[in-house]
Amino acid sequence: MSIDLLVIEQKAMSALNAREYAVAVTAFKELLAAQPDYEHGLPHYHLAHALEEIGDLAMARKEYEDALRWAPADPIRLGGYASFLYLHGSPTEAIDAYVRLARLEKATNAKADISDILQALSVLAEKAGLANSEVLSQI
Repeated sequence: MSIDLLVIEQKAMSALNAREYAVAVTAFKELLAAQPDYEHGLPHYHLAHALEEIGDLAMARKEYEDALRWAPADPIRLGGYASFLYLHGSPTEAIDAYVRLARLEKATNAKADISDILQALSVLAEKAGLANSEVLSQI
């Protein structure tokens, strides 16, 4: 019996969009068990989001990191991970992720508006007891 991965993906995404996070978690796990490299690891990102929503932060972090292993230069995945760390990680971890994101945005889009990233970095610098200029100099 073959597994229709597209059907599983559609079920998972529908559940995620409907905020049925437990259903989404189950479906994304089924998809990744059947094909771990599906869509270059993108289901890991969506699974991380669902896990974060249900409060399983340790597994959410692992899935965000797995998603980034597949595509470390994906600004969506990196932005999601940076936001996760902003909310649930240490300020220094979040700073590292946001600096990577700012560098990526600058390198891939000369007209990138990184004002939201800079605002997050400013807040995180204060939380970490660092000078804002010290953090911004890393970009």
